[in-house]
Amino acid sequence: MPNSFWSSVRDLGFGSEADVETRLIVPLLLAIGYSTDDIGSKVAIVFQTGKHGRPYEADYVVYDGKIHSEDTSLIVSEVKSPTEGLAFSKRQAESYAFATRAPFLLPSNGIQLEIWQVRFSGSSELQFRCEVAGLASHRGIIESLIGKTAAIEYFRSTLRKSALAASNDFAAYIDAEARRAAQWTIAASRKLASEGGAKTCPSADLLANSPQGAVVAGASGFGKTTLA
Repeated sequence: MPNSFWSSVRDLGFGSEADVETRLIVPLLLAIGYSTDDIGSKVAIVFQTGKHGRPYEADYVVYDGKIHSEDTSLIVSEVKSPTEGLAFSKRQAESYAFATRAPFLLPSNGIQLEIWQVRFSGSSELQFRCEVAGLASHRGIIESLIGKTAAIEYFRSTLRKSALAASNDFAAYIDAEARRAAQWTIAASRKLASEGGAKTCPSADLLANSPQGAVVAGASGFGKTTLA
């Protein structure tokens, strides 16, 4: 599918908005690395106005994986029929992107396609525009802007990630450090005293006695860093 899309897109013709959705946008997203699990269709968007919100629908919101949330949203795509312009489509996508925290907009009417980047300032900046008939000749640019790998890297370079998502990034590092440190042995055992000195514990037994963690206090030079 991905390769056949690029070779056939110049010959596609679109008669309606639904046609643009199913024969252009979805195949394009699949061609630049996304899976069907990443793509949410007719995603409900709520703009809060007082106690009650007004529901709208984004044609597509593209996420990083099966968990569809503000912490994984990458692209909002709004589609129009070939008889309509892209200005309104872009404005719709922009408002939906602010609601979902997606960093990219992808409006198209089957004749033209645009890629916009959402700025923290609240505005969007046009990154790319082309005629759909010539889409294949711009494949490299499109993949470098909103291909799955590129979009995720950009997403992670901003402050849009949650603390939970950020902590997952360190999981591999922590595991590698634990395995690397496992080869070391204790150079010198220390006797640790509880606050007030009521109980003592050999340093080798600290993790067993305090599985939830412990705060080790001591004067400079007593080896706290080495112990840790």
